[in-house]
Amino acid sequence: MSSLDATTGTARRPLTGRRARFGDVLLQVVAGSAAAAATVLVVLIAIKIVDGGRLSIGRFGVGFVTHVAWDPVKNVFGAGSFLYGTAVTS
Repeated sequence: MSSLDATTGTARRPLTGRRARFGDVLLQVVAGSAAAAATVLVVLIAIKIVDGGRLSIGRFGVGFVTHVAWDPVKNVFGAGSFLYGTAVTS
């Protein structure tokens, strides 16, 4: 009797041909759940940020992020230079 005969009754994975073990399947489920939870969390954070900035977006528009002028006397505001500086230094 060969080892091939002893494993003919077990389920095999389609790509690798190896049998599916409980620990492997459990790890895939846990890792997949963690990835899905992280994705949902990032989406919820983005929604919360946009919701919190809705008043500013309505007043200054989305161009606030790209404009570099900051002149409180003329009510011209832009965060482009600040965001660029933050990205470069970090």
